[in-house]
Amino acid sequence: MNTATLDIAAFASILLLCASAYAVMRRSLAPIANGLFACTLVIVPLAPVQAQSCSIKIQAADSYRPFSYINKTGAYDGIDVQLVTRVLQSVGCQPEFIDIPFPRGLSELSKGGIDMMMFASKTAEREQYAHFSHAYRNETAGFIIRSEDRGAYDIKSVDDIASLNLFISYEPKNYYGKAFRAFAKKPGSRKHLIEIDSGDESLRMLMNKRINMIVDIPEAILLTAEQQGIADQVEAHPFLLLRDPVYFMFSRITIEDAFVSKVNSALAKELETAEYREAFGTMSLSVEENEEPLSN
Repeated sequence: MNTATLDIAAFASILLLCASAYAVMRRSLAPIANGLFACTLVIVPLAPVQAQSCSIKIQAADSYRPFSYINKTGAYDGIDVQLVTRVLQSVGCQPEFIDIPFPRGLSELSKGGIDMMMFASKTAEREQYAHFSHAYRNETAGFIIRSEDRGAYDIKSVDDIASLNLFISYEPKNYYGKAFRAFAKKPGSRKHLIEIDSGDESLRMLMNKRINMIVDIPEAILLTAEQQGIADQVEAHPFLLLRDPVYFMFSRITIEDAFVSKVNSALAKELETAEYREAFGTMSLSVEENEEPLSN
């Protein structure tokens, strides 16, 4: 978090005045007091005009829709980006988004290279070098199906993928919860899993009926479907693989507890707004779910 300093020219003038006072000191004791007093008079009036700007460096992602991405104007956008911007502005700060991968962001946060991260899960290891805000949304993972298949797949556990002989696409680099990870490791499960690189590829396979379902963050796939003009042809299956809270994370080196408390207060107000509910949908939290003790 950066604050503005005194104007260089003004500071140089102060140094010159003080030097003059020191020169007088060598000739008479009385001028010493006068010189130092003059120095004080110059310094004190300048203090209130120091521009106390607050800039928070935040790790961001350029293609993590709908949470964080770069829009057509070249600016960062997304529901998490918009939320953190509103929250920080309400406490008198401006975000400075830094495009670095999440793992590098963790390293930079631990060293004080950046101040803050979004979409963070809370772990004991991270709490050694980071403060956490209250939770601000849920991270979800589930299935996306063709709308015409609504009610066709009675899924009560991830093992039903095999028992119903379903074929699903997923991105191996992503985390979809412990149950799905365990399922993917089973030898008999591999034939049901199709590895892909993007949500666009998954949607093409789903619409071409090469797979039965997509495993992903439902809101992310539904947004992609909307952009492709097929929002009315796909929908989220009611079964969820994952629903865990995520947090804003702050460097212990650059951010104090008092600032995190201010963020939590602003965040609680945001959770009560219709704008928040509309943006986050099934990922949204109630104020009661949001409130928890500040990490020490």
